[in-house]
Order: sequence, then C-alpha cells, then structure tokens
Amino acid sequence: MKYRILFFAGFLIYPVISWEYTILYHYLGSSRIFEQAASILTCISIFSSVALFHTAVDRVISGLLLSKEISVLEQSRKLQDQQDREIRYLKTASEKEQAHFFSSLEVLADLIHTSPEQAVLYARRLTEIPPDTETSRFCSDSFIDLILRTKRAEAKSCGIRTEYRISLPPAENNSVITYPEMSSLFFNLLDNGLESCRHSGAPSPFLRLELSWQGEILRIHMVNSKNPVVKFNGTTTKSERPLHGFGLKIIEQIAEEHLGYCVWRNDGDRFDSLVILNYTQSAKTNNRGD
Repeated sequence: MKYRILFFAGFLIYPVISWEYTILYHYLGSSRIFEQAASILTCISIFSSVALFHTAVDRVISGLLLSKEISVLEQSRKLQDQQDREIRYLKTASEKEQAHFFSSLEVLADLIHTSPEQAVLYARRLTEIPPDTETSRFCSDSFIDLILRTKRAEAKSCGIRTEYRISLPPAENNSVITYPEMSSLFFNLLDNGLESCRHSGAPSPFLRLELSWQGEILRIHMVNSKNPVVKFNGTTTKSERPLHGFGLKIIEQIAEEHLGYCVWRNDGDRFDSLVILNYTQSAKTNNRGD
C-alpha cells in the first residue's frame, strides 16, 4: 500500500508546484527572480517525481520477486512434507514386517520344544513364497531398496515395466549425501518417470533406472516412455502441477549442492534423465572449509 502512495505522490507534485508558481508570480511578478525560482522548482519537481516513481516501481518489483520466492519455498516444503510422510509410511511398514518376522520365529521356537510336527508345518508355511513376491534385492541399502520396491509395485499396478541396475558406493568411501537427499532423488525421478509413462499412450510403457559410481562421481541415469507429442519444457504433466512441478528443481538443487549437474533430454517417444554429482563433497562443507 505504501508503495502505491509513493507512486501517486510523484504525480501530485505537479499540482503542488503549480500552486507554488501562482504564489511566486503573485509576489514577484514576471521578473528574472521569478524565472530563476521557477526553474529551480521545475528541477526539484522533475527530480522528486523521478525519484518517487523509481522508488515505487523498484519496491513493487522487489515485492513481486519476494512473493514468488516465498511461493517456491512453500511449494518445495509441501513436496518435501509429502515425501517425508511417504518415507515414514515405508519405515512403519518395514518395522511391522520385521516385528512380524521375529514374532514368527518365537512361535516356531516354542513349537520346536512343544510339538516338533507342528513346528515343521509352521516352518513350511513361513517359507512358502507367493508367486508375486519380489525376493531379490535391488541394492545393498535396505532403505533405498524399500523405496525401489514400492515404486516398482506402483509401476506394476499401472502396467509399466521397470528395470533397476543399482550399484551404490561402499560405505568406506565416505559419502556425504544424506538419506533425505538420496530419497528425494529417487522419489522425484521415479515419480516423474512413472507419470510420464502413464501419459505416454504406449502399449507397453517402460522405465529403466541405473545408478553407478566411479571414483568420487555418482551417476544416475533413467530412461522412460513418454508421449512423443508432448515436448519437455521444464514443467510437469501431473494433475497436482503446483506441487509436483518442483520435483525436477529439487533434483537440480541436490546435484548443484554436490558440485554436479542434470541433463533432461527429449528423445521422441522416450525421455532421458541424467544426474551427475560428487557424492564425497558438498558446497556447504567446501564453504565451511574456506
């Protein structure tokens, strides 16, 4: 509101100056002194108007930019909260499965001592694996493996073929990438890839994710089906556009934080995503070292 006042104040100076001209002319008449005074007032009027107008416009633009930054931060926070809820759900489900497993072992141990025949039957039931159960692990990290399994199940329910090739660096390599960062990378990449597959119109959509490392460099490469008519413009096709449109930006921010970069490429009926980063360094630790 105060910026609008400044804006209109710049235009109100002119009638004020005109009134001052009238007063001066009344007392001084048409003389050299009047002309000099009028010139000074004109200069003051022009300078004041320009200064007020410039200040008002500058403040308005600054306010708009600040409002946009706040909106971006708010949407990013909402997306992070959504992913945090999904992570908590996965963790709770994993803990329940673990508790059920140990409870089953206790029951089996009791049956071994009380009824060996029943123990054998119970053990057989425990070892029976449903046909749709995924038995192989995708990576050595249990948490990342759980995320990959969950997204694979989501893809399967939508008729999307998935392929993972995950090779994480060993623990002794001192990775500085945090679990929240790693989970954000996987969640946002896979969410965007699966959404692209759903809208691809392909009879057999697919998603292929590969993670590899060499030295200090971590490379994440994903290829997925997409609608050949839709051209990538840095946004999303998700229905919750204001929320999910920040997914790629979050990936780019994480890559930049670890001295890396991202490449997004259209390739006809498929989309190619490449994330390169240094998993042993971050901009924050480097700045503290400086």
